[in-house]
Amino acid sequence: MATSIPRLLLGFLLAPGIPVLVLYIVNLQLVPRNDAEFGAVMFFLMAYIAALLVGIPAYCLAWRLRVSALRGYALLGALAGLVFHAIILISFAPPFSLAQAERLLLLTNNSGTGAIVAAAYAAVSGALFWVIAVWPGRTGKL
Repeated sequence: MATSIPRLLLGFLLAPGIPVLVLYIVNLQLVPRNDAEFGAVMFFLMAYIAALLVGIPAYCLAWRLRVSALRGYALLGALAGLVFHAIILISFAPPFSLAQAERLLLLTNNSGTGAIVAAAYAAVSGALFWVIAVWPGRTGKL
């Protein structure tokens, strides 16, 4: 699984952002423009933060385990999305006490949809990363 450095960098630069662009275009048809723009900016920021915090270690794990299949990168992407979602959830959870137990319970109950979205988004990003940076049929050239 030899990957050139330029393709690897291009993968980390493009893979998190391409789904944002697609979601933005779809949202322009469904919601007001301001809402679509706000959602795109938020997804963009979260996607690149996730790529830095979780995506790079996930790639290192894939490299170490010699994962070379699209399915493996999509699965690792989905797991990375769930890990990042858990990091966000834990970061914003209040300190646990009996007085705040109800708020913590509501936060975790409402996070199921967020976990699904994070896993799906990261699986698509992982698959795109594989196409850009890893695809075994490619030569070392861009």
